[in-house]
Amino acid sequence: MSESNTPNKTSYAIGIDLGTTFSCVGSMFNGNIEIITNADGERTTPSVVCFDENNNVVVGTAAKNMFGSDMSSVVFDAKRMIGRSYNDPKIQESLKRWPFKVVKYNHQARKEDDSNVDSNDNIAIKVTKDGVTHYYAPIEISARVLMYLKKAAEMKLGVTVDSAVVTVPAYFGEPQRDSTKAAATIAGFNPDRVRLLAEPTAAALAYGHVQTQSNAKYAIKEDVLVFDLGGGTFDVSVLDFEFNSVEGSLGIARATDGDTFLGGQDFDNLLINYCIAEFLKKNATVNEKDLKENSILRLRAECTRVKAVLSSSISSSIYVPCFHAVEDLVIPVTRTRFEMLCDDLFKRCMERVKGCLLQYKGVPRTEYSTDGSKLLLNQNLERTLEEAKNSIRKVILVGGSSRIPKIKSMLTDYFGAQKVIEPVNADEAVAYGAAYQAAAIYSDALAGGSSLLLIDCIPLDLSIETAGGVSTVLIERNSSIPISKTETFTTYQNNQTAVTINIFEGNRTMCADNKRIGSFNLDGIIPAPAGVPKIEVTFEVDHNGVLKVTAKDTQTGKNGWTEVANTQSRLSEEEIKRMTESAREHEKIDEEIKEKIGKKNTFEQTLHSVSSAMEKSNIPQEQKENVMNAVRDHEAWLAQINGTDFSLEELENRSNDLRTMMAESMKGSGMEGMDMGAAAGG
Repeated sequence: MSESNTPNKTSYAIGIDLGTTFSCVGSMFNGNIEIITNADGERTTPSVVCFDENNNVVVGTAAKNMFGSDMSSVVFDAKRMIGRSYNDPKIQESLKRWPFKVVKYNHQARKEDDSNVDSNDNIAIKVTKDGVTHYYAPIEISARVLMYLKKAAEMKLGVTVDSAVVTVPAYFGEPQRDSTKAAATIAGFNPDRVRLLAEPTAAALAYGHVQTQSNAKYAIKEDVLVFDLGGGTFDVSVLDFEFNSVEGSLGIARATDGDTFLGGQDFDNLLINYCIAEFLKKNATVNEKDLKENSILRLRAECTRVKAVLSSSISSSIYVPCFHAVEDLVIPVTRTRFEMLCDDLFKRCMERVKGCLLQYKGVPRTEYSTDGSKLLLNQNLERTLEEAKNSIRKVILVGGSSRIPKIKSMLTDYFGAQKVIEPVNADEAVAYGAAYQAAAIYSDALAGGSSLLLIDCIPLDLSIETAGGVSTVLIERNSSIPISKTETFTTYQNNQTAVTINIFEGNRTMCADNKRIGSFNLDGIIPAPAGVPKIEVTFEVDHNGVLKVTAKDTQTGKNGWTEVANTQSRLSEEEIKRMTESAREHEKIDEEIKEKIGKKNTFEQTLHSVSSAMEKSNIPQEQKENVMNAVRDHEAWLAQINGTDFSLEELENRSNDLRTMMAESMKGSGMEGMDMGAAAGG
């Protein structure tokens, strides 16, 4: 094969696992999928953003380490807020635990919102510094994390990256998916070259890629269940795979279930509540309201640490010195105690697993569940569930919380020990699969039998409201995407000249029990008796799971449409554009600050070098004293600088003056060759 026909084995499109607690980025490099380390040399990045005293943005471990200095400016859990309403009960519950300020906010009017109007994306994080208040949408926080990972990838690949596959929980709804894509746009990715991918599907891709490479010349069929329990969200999916390294492999997502508010943080919260209750028992004079936020944060960090310890040890101890005044918190915890505390959450995970298996066999949720989680099973459903369980050949563990021994033992007891596997690092599997998908979609790094096609599905029924508030489904949950469906409807009142198309997401029969995600009017209908006009409604879901709805009056040809991304309850295009420009501006400022600090540090090092050189030189004392006086003057100037509050021009002038003085002083001293390049500030 000639060189021109040889595929490029490096992909300049990246895969990002945008997690609740940690995020990860990968790419295909020299023919292999690699996880890319960040600027701190870490393979995963805390999904934490901090705004310092100059309103500069700090991301990752450095931001997490700033909890102790100003916790109100350190923001996390953006993934749990994105695409949601401030009035969401789960958001209201979380407000009690977040140390930063979260408010109801009108992003279009740019002010806090005290109205009773409810909408998605009406949340803002309120950060006040030196009397100046800034408001940040959750998608801006996610965008900062994406931007940080994008930079890490660009350093590795040596090019500007504008294409990415970003993962989302399989059970993310339309508003959350669209907000995630908006965050990628703000981060600097080309919106036309961003693909969203369900997290368990990405993990299945990682598994499928490994299997495709290891199976040569014959096909293998497997039904795979992906159990993805991360820091903040839980997903479970069933996929059909056919592996073939000659013709290429195929995977189809058949069913999905999950909970976007169930993850490692919820285990932490139960452990925290237990510790506080035990501490208050031992210290009867202390009221829970007296406990400081900083103490709770230190307790959270310790509980997270001990939770991990209990995965390998049967007991440990939670210790927080000076938890309240001079009183230390010391609580012994066994693995058994931890499992008892979290028992309800573990059971919720297994309920979702069984629900996903029933859906895989085509059982509607309404037949086995009344509240969305608790299973109500009769003898026939038990038999169907057993058949579904037996058809699963592999259970893939993904997400840091899947390492909890109780999780593994529950799945092992249910499916069998030989089926439960961890084929790729649990923390990196999703990013690995996303990187593979990015290479497949946006590059020529894959060829021939190494290819793996994976078809995703939508998580919830998509419907419109019809007479009596009934939710009439156009696209059923677990349908493969992309997909388009058209149905014909009519009017239900005489002489109707307009209809309102209300769009819902959810699996219940009545619209009141589902979530409205969009609405638009179709006007200009010719007056006629009820039932005569014919209105074609089309639902079209793209590769990202984003929905577009069109309606057309077949008699007049009049039509209307909405992309759920553009409904009034969401951030406007103008607002997203403003956030994008703000992110670019902050990025520019951050680079300028980095440059100034670098040149300042270099100049400071040069002054030390000059001082050492003067001590060893044999130049006349008078010249030596002149140089040292100049050095002391420069050191005094540096000492009075506050952070980056100085002029680069003045720094460069001082550097040039020092260079000139040193050059003159060194003449005839045998030190003319001293490197003064650093003295010029770079």
